Amino acid sequence: MSSFEQYRHRQKYRLRRARYQMEVLPQPEREDAMSGAILENLKRIREREIRETQSLKDMFLRSQADMDNLRKRTAREREETVKFANENLICSLLPILDDFEHAWKTPESSQDLPTFQKGISLIYQQLIKVLDESGLEKIDDVDTPFDPKNHEAITTEYHEDKPENYVTHIIRKGYRMKGRLIRPALVKVNKKTEKTETPHHGTLRPNPNIKGEPLG
Repeated sequence: MSSFEQYRHRQKYRLRRARYQMEVLPQPEREDAMSGAILENLKRIREREIRETQSLKDMFLRSQADMDNLRKRTAREREETVKFANENLICSLLPILDDFEHAWKTPESSQDLPTFQKGISLIYQQLIKVLDESGLEKIDDVDTPFDPKNHEAITTEYHEDKPENYVTHIIRKGYRMKGRLIRPALVKVNKKTEKTETPHHGTLRPNPNIKGEPLG
């Protein structure tokens, strides 16, 4: 083989080797580039998830703090509501208290008893009006059936002209507050007991219309 042919042969070999390097060797580099891109994308996804997780954690902590504050505020408002529940009623009773104080300041030497009684009656009517407007209901009806939900029987008595188990007398009034019983009425209840007289044969009884009749 001549020197020229050897030269051409070496050139062809070098050319083939160069083509091989251009076509085959860059493949791992492209894979490395793709792997690097995938890792970079996963890194960005992880960072985004970390930020979102932190944001959700912050939102949860803020919500929990808001709930704690709401619970404390609600408990405080409930306590104040219970503490001052009767404030409006007391304010309504203050003018009546003032009237009572004025009435008691009436000179003891005053002999105008009817006027004093009239003043006390007006004060009593004011008190009843305030209590009625506050939802207080009296339980003081007589000649009505005994109701264990509203009445407490203290004793019984006999009335022939009244039905059985009817209230005959109010000993102490009962009260309901907006429909709820707060004190039962103390009452007397009618109880009809059958009175049977046993005949006494062979016994002489005195006649109340004849004085001095012997008993026999």
